[in-house]
Amino acid sequence: MNWETSEESKKKRNQGIERTLFPDLSPDEQRVVDVLSKNNDLQINTLAIQSDTPIARLSAILFELEMKGVVQTMAGGTYHLLTL
Repeated sequence: MNWETSEESKKKRNQGIERTLFPDLSPDEQRVVDVLSKNNDLQINTLAIQSDTPIARLSAILFELEMKGVVQTMAGGTYHLLTL
């Protein structure tokens, strides 16, 4: 699957333009980021409960956060908050 290490992701993110293209988070995205900042590396079911967000909506939010370089999907289906 060629999973990247956290250090490789950090290096690519710092070199990329994703941060400058999408600096703002929506309220829904911010809520998910807040939950992950308290308890990092959560699976989607746990994240849905803690953020009080339906899984269908949460999937879309997590996808957007991945595209913005804010979260990374890890092995085992967990979501990891990258350093802001």
